[in-house]
Amino acid sequence: MFTEFKGVCMMPFSYVSHLYCPKCKKEYSSKEKHQLCECGSPLLVAYDLERLKDNLSPEDVKSREPNLWRYHELLPVEDPKNSFTPEQAFLSNRFNSSKLSLVPPNRKE
Repeated sequence: MFTEFKGVCMMPFSYVSHLYCPKCKKEYSSKEKHQLCECGSPLLVAYDLERLKDNLSPEDVKSREPNLWRYHELLPVEDPKNSFTPEQAFLSNRFNSSKLSLVPPNRKE
């Protein structure tokens, strides 16, 4: 997915290429949700590093805000709409406060 700024297509938000199994070498699309390979092994993320090195410099990264998203090209989040800080997640009313509870749901205080 490419990011867009004022109608101009910019470089991709992430350079994820695909997912792969380190055990049996099977490959999976990064466009679909996967966690484990059919063989039971956790999947790893592959990136298009050749394309990334042509489009991103260390200076680009240094000039960004000092948080996790300064490295967004190397994160498996392809849509910028899905990027948010922990503070935004915590303060957002989209999250149900009962899900933030540290008490297991079947345990009474």
